[in-house]
Amino acid sequence: LSNGSPHSAGPAITWDIVDRFLMGKPTKDHLAEGLKQWQQIMAAQAAQQKQAEANRVKDTKPSLTLDQYAGTYRDQMYGEVSVVVDGSGLKLTYQSTSAPLEHWHYNTFRGKGSAGLGAVSFVTFQIDAAGKASTVDIDGLGSFRR
Repeated sequence: LSNGSPHSAGPAITWDIVDRFLMGKPTKDHLAEGLKQWQQIMAAQAAQQKQAEANRVKDTKPSLTLDQYAGTYRDQMYGEVSVVVDGSGLKLTYQSTSAPLEHWHYNTFRGKGSAGLGAVSFVTFQIDAAGKASTVDIDGLGSFRR
C-alpha cells in the first residue's frame, strides 16, 4: 500500500532503519525531510492545477455527443481503456481504476478524483477526418486508439 500515491513515509522509515542498522543511529531526520518533500509536491500540484484553470477555455462544448466518445481504445504496451456513458457524463476505466470524466473544454475531459490516473488527469479525444473519436490521450499515461 505504500506505492499508491506520492508520499514520503515509506522511504523515510526505510532510510531510518538502514541508518540504525548500518550506523547504529539515524544520520538525519528522514521524516522531516520527507515532510518537506511532500509539501513541495503538494505546492507544485496546486500551482499546476491553478495554471490548468487559467488555461481553461470556458463555455465550450464537446465536438461529439457523449455516446460517440464511448468505446474501447487500445495501446500495445498499456492495454485497453474503456469509455462509457455513465448517467449524464463519461466514465473511463483503465485496468481496475474507473474515473468519472467531466467536460473541461473542447474535446478534453478531466478525470475527477481518479487516484489511479493521478489526482487530476486530463483526457483528450482526437477526432479523425470522418468525424469520429479515434484516439484518446491520457496525460501521464499515453495514447490509445480504437
